[in-house]
Amino acid sequence: MWGGHHVRARAPDQPGAAASRQADKSTDSMLVVFQDDSLAIHDASSMGRAELIFPQPFILPIARPQLPSPEASLFDEDDEASTSEADGDQAGRSMMFGRYMGQISARVERAWLRPRSVPPQGSFACRVQITQDKRGNVEEVTLERCTEDPRWQMSLVKAIQGASPFPAPPDPAVFSNLITLEFDSDVYVAGSNTQGFEAPAAGSSR
Repeated sequence: MWGGHHVRARAPDQPGAAASRQADKSTDSMLVVFQDDSLAIHDASSMGRAELIFPQPFILPIARPQLPSPEASLFDEDDEASTSEADGDQAGRSMMFGRYMGQISARVERAWLRPRSVPPQGSFACRVQITQDKRGNVEEVTLERCTEDPRWQMSLVKAIQGASPFPAPPDPAVFSNLITLEFDSDVYVAGSNTQGFEAPAAGSSR
């Protein structure tokens, strides 16, 4: 087996934005393989030397490595653009859902008349699960984790029912029949703003 290379002229590349700069000449490699495993030795005694007679070879060209085509990079860019667009849509839906929950919470807060009594923990906090229909009408209210004070719990349930129907979502895609909201409130302090609290009981100076 013999190896070697030769230099040959090649046609110039096609012009264009995707054309790469290459030399006018390139080195190609080839592999020379002999079909017969033996070599014939001819003794030319009359000339005082030995001649090597090689069998007829055949040539196997070695393929040059293929460079990635410009089209492949274009497809990769398209895939990245599609992923970015999907991420943008997901972020937009999350933002709209947050705004939707904020609108519902604000409506409940405006309808909530808190008692003037003080809960055992000194403040009130409650996590509520609400079921609504497609028009925003409240169908069911479940108190999941709530401060143990019946008066405060009842006042929050009344506020949720009084805020029904809830506002429509900014986009129908973010609507949910089952939503979970959290509410908390400080207790009333004598002499402070009475907005959002029940009127004082008859005969009370507070």
